[in-house]
Amino acid sequence: MPMTTPPAWMGATIVVPGTAHLINSPRIHLAAGVKLYPGVVLDATSGSIVVEAGTELKPHAVVTGPVHIGRDCTIKPAAEIREDTTIGPACRVGGEVTGSIFLGRSNKQHYGFLGQSIIGEWVNIGAGTTTSNLKNTYGNVRMPINGVEVPTGRQFLGTVIGDHVKVGIGVHFSTGSVVGFASHVLTSRPAKFVPSFAWVETAGLRRIDFDKAEEIARIVLARRGLQFGVPDHELFVRIAGQWASAEKHAWP
Repeated sequence: MPMTTPPAWMGATIVVPGTAHLINSPRIHLAAGVKLYPGVVLDATSGSIVVEAGTELKPHAVVTGPVHIGRDCTIKPAAEIREDTTIGPACRVGGEVTGSIFLGRSNKQHYGFLGQSIIGEWVNIGAGTTTSNLKNTYGNVRMPINGVEVPTGRQFLGTVIGDHVKVGIGVHFSTGSVVGFASHVLTSRPAKFVPSFAWVETAGLRRIDFDKAEEIARIVLARRGLQFGVPDHELFVRIAGQWASAEKHAWP
């Protein structure tokens, strides 16, 4: 339904400049402080839509439930957020997203398809990056886990991206890909498995310097007004030691 003023069951401070369209509005739950811009469509025909406080949906964004969007997010203009998607707090999301999970504080601000994928915290995904979520054979997707290709039993499965990963522009991930913690992917067609603390470009793959990886994380957290503290350092150390060895990757 066209809407220019928020109904009473919504939060008290929702701002709706112009016209937004709410379909099956009793299944749409908007917290106080949510902002809907002109042309936004929220369609709860197939499932509920929940948007938490402080989130903005920019002009012509379309959300098709069931979807949950956390606090202080920005859904970019003309974004298409489709069913079975959960977006954690303080994310900035654009393009087409379906069946995916953002854990929080990650950016996918530009065009590109993300399907049936899991995105960790502090991830940045460049413009045009796309995940394949369906094999050409329509068969069972296999995913690399600790050096072994494991059948997942799923027909639709995209990419699992660990915390602090940075993905360049125009990257195309194969169905069932895995990208490890604090890696940088800069080549358009990376291998199906990228280990933690890797720097991947057209010339090949190498380890990123540990101190450099932490310095990048410090810069990224500072941009959100946060400090890289002892718990963050301990996490980096633990993953560089225990988890990286479990990945069983043959480094060049």
